[in-house]
Amino acid sequence: MTPFTTFVYEILGRRITISYALVCTLALTFLTPKIAPSLTMLCATRAVIGMNNTLIMANPLISDYIKRESRGRAVSINTMFMAISLLVAS
Repeated sequence: MTPFTTFVYEILGRRITISYALVCTLALTFLTPKIAPSLTMLCATRAVIGMNNTLIMANPLISDYIKRESRGRAVSINTMFMAISLLVAS
């Protein structure tokens, strides 16, 4: 999914793509308890949430807005907080 996100960001732009991913993930997270009795729907919901997370993690905002010297630190901080959020969520 990650190589595909480049095309999504170039075609739709940054704001629309990030807004869609956040709103869709929020809506599916709230719907998960209602969907939970159906294992098929639960797996599909979790797959869409995973794709949305890929859209958010692969965003080009770091390379757009952060100076070249600080990009490595920004990427590592972004990855570290994504890992922490996944640990807290599970």
